[in-house]
Amino acid sequence: MDNLRICTWNIKRGQYLPILLREVASNDVFSGLDFVGIQESLIHDNVEDASEIAEILGPQYKYFQENIEIKKNMFQGNAFIWNSNKIKITKKNSFFLPDVYGLHLPKWEKMLFRLVPKQERNCIVVEGKFGKKSIRVYVTHLDVFGYYHKRAQLKAIFTHSESQKPVDLTCIIGDFNTFKVASRPRWKNLSVDAKEAGFLDLTTEIVWTFVRPGVRFKQKLDSIFIKPFNYPYKSWSLDIKGSDHIPVFCDINIK
Repeated sequence: MDNLRICTWNIKRGQYLPILLREVASNDVFSGLDFVGIQESLIHDNVEDASEIAEILGPQYKYFQENIEIKKNMFQGNAFIWNSNKIKITKKNSFFLPDVYGLHLPKWEKMLFRLVPKQERNCIVVEGKFGKKSIRVYVTHLDVFGYYHKRAQLKAIFTHSESQKPVDLTCIIGDFNTFKVASRPRWKNLSVDAKEAGFLDLTTEIVWTFVRPGVRFKQKLDSIFIKPFNYPYKSWSLDIKGSDHIPVFCDINIK
């Protein structure tokens, strides 16, 4: 096993889950997935969304979903789905990302957060083996608001990675909410922080991953970071229905 195929997809709280499941069942690209990170995976009719996606992918796919109350009476989850025939998971865990109230932020950004409800954000982390290679995967969904706040949340994941036992491949995948107005902010510091931590964003050539229905307001919000970044790779997206985000894929040759 040399090529590892991964995907990240924000499924918009499962609002269009039946459509999404039909898309997954009808597109061959999903049949070759080794693992997928899901954001905004909820529970509908006592069934976790990640469970339904795993079932469509096939009996060999297993899942781990962690739900938290991001604000009062509003739950949201991150999930990890993997092909158990190819990946052996040995650890599953999660941790909270820094919230705005525990950070030293510029005054203007603190003012912004006075106008919006407090939200909790978490990150799930799994470890295992892909063939003989050890892997660690983080699946996360950063807060909607704040520039320095999101930077601190991503740095918390880098710090967690640094504190763990080294593995052959570390992936950080998810929705980073890197919204722009015109060309601002450029989010250059996220790339700088990633490089300093030894990570590379493999999805920089993907133009957009999110669209606001009706107005065609497109944004690039979803990314895949890896460490080390000397592996050959190919990344792409797939413009399909099922969410206001589209899935992002990457093939990595970790021979």
